[in-house]
Amino acid sequence: MPSFEPLRLIQIQPRRGRRLLALLCAVVGIGSGMALHMQKAQAAPGPQTFGDRDAKKPPSMHQLFRSSQLPKTYADFSMFHFVPRGSIIVEQPERGRLIFRSRKTGQPNGYAELKGDSVLYYDPAGRPIRLQHLTPEEMDRWNKNALANR
Repeated sequence: MPSFEPLRLIQIQPRRGRRLLALLCAVVGIGSGMALHMQKAQAAPGPQTFGDRDAKKPPSMHQLFRSSQLPKTYADFSMFHFVPRGSIIVEQPERGRLIFRSRKTGQPNGYAELKGDSVLYYDPAGRPIRLQHLTPEEMDRWNKNALANR
């Protein structure tokens, strides 16, 4: 009859005991942290809930930019003479171009940008459709604005 020692089956070796204890503490800590987080989330519903129409929405990036103290880029687009019929003009001074959008649908109608001493007008597909040469006075005005924005 084989003899076995029941105490050896129950004993935990010292290294394994430390590892098991550390693992158990980590699991209990993470679980209690998640439970506290869920309890706070349920106790104070914020504007993330879709059912609450009266919740105050956070400001958009555009609103934050308008109210910020960051320097705004400005460009004088008065020398861009051609605007497609029935278009709204959207300025992009940081890129030195105008974007034209349809009043009815809001779809892009093309754009215009300064290239050298002339203004190129493009259709919505990006093909050039018109070229406008600038006078030396208009170029001086553009260059003064570019220097002021640096």
